[in-house]
Amino acid sequence: MPQALNVFYRHSPRGENELAFAVDFLEQAGFDRLVLLLQEDPAFAQVMDGGGSEQRERLSRSILQRYSQISPAALSIKGYSPDEAHSPLFLEPGLLINRRPDLRVDYPVPVLVPCDEAGLCQRGKGPMLIPFGDGVSAFRSARVALPLAKTLGLKVVFYHTSWKNSNIDSDDPRDHICASARRTQAQLESDAGEMGVVYQTVIETTDDTVEGIVHCAMRFQCRLIALAKRIKPGIGCYVNLALKKSPVPLLIVGKTQGGAL
Repeated sequence: MPQALNVFYRHSPRGENELAFAVDFLEQAGFDRLVLLLQEDPAFAQVMDGGGSEQRERLSRSILQRYSQISPAALSIKGYSPDEAHSPLFLEPGLLINRRPDLRVDYPVPVLVPCDEAGLCQRGKGPMLIPFGDGVSAFRSARVALPLAKTLGLKVVFYHTSWKNSNIDSDDPRDHICASARRTQAQLESDAGEMGVVYQTVIETTDDTVEGIVHCAMRFQCRLIALAKRIKPGIGCYVNLALKKSPVPLLIVGKTQGGAL
C-alpha cells in the first residue's frame, strides 16, 4: 500500500524546518509521496479556494525548486479547515511529521516529532530506542518502529527501567525485572530477530522512567525514541513527559495504532 509523509506546512521558520526534516526523511525511509497540509486561513485562503490553483502551483514550484530530489508526482498539497484539525481524518496513510503534536488529538497515523533536528541521521546513523514495560504498549510501538528501523538500516536498543525490589539482595538491575516485563522483552527480541534487525537490551533501575529513557538515548546516541501513548496511573502519560524532556526525536504511536507503516 502506498505510504505518505504528511506535514502541516506553515510559512514560518518552524514550518520550513519541518519541511526540510520531512524531505530528508522521505528519501531515507522510502515513502511514496510528500503531502503538505495547509490550514484554510487568511494567509492561504486564495490557495485553498477553487480559484487558487495558480497560487498552489506557485507554492509547488517553489518547493520543487528548493528540493530537486522530490519529483512533481511525489508532491501534493491538501487543505483542511480549523474544525478538521481536532479530528484529522484527512491525513493520508503513512506518517505525520509534527514538531508540536496535540496529544489530545487521536491522530490516525503515527507521529514523528523532529524536536530541533534538521534531519534524522544528520549527526550520524545511531540506533533507535524502544522502551518497554510490563504491558502491551511496547508491542504497539514496536510494530511500527521495527519495520522502520529495518528500512532505515538502524540498530535497536530495547530499554527497560525498574524499581529495586527490596526483597531481592542484588545490585544487578536484571534481577529486579518482573515476570511480565521479562515476557515482553523475550517477545520483542524474538520479533527483532525474525526481522533481521540488530538489537541489544538495556535494563536499569531508576527513580524516573522518562529521565532514564532520555539518558539512555543520549548515552547510546540514539536518533529516535519510539513510544506508544499510554496513561500510567499516578504518573500520567510518558509521551507527554518525553516531549518536555527529550532532545531526541520521538516516534509516537497512538492508542488505536500499531500496524507496520
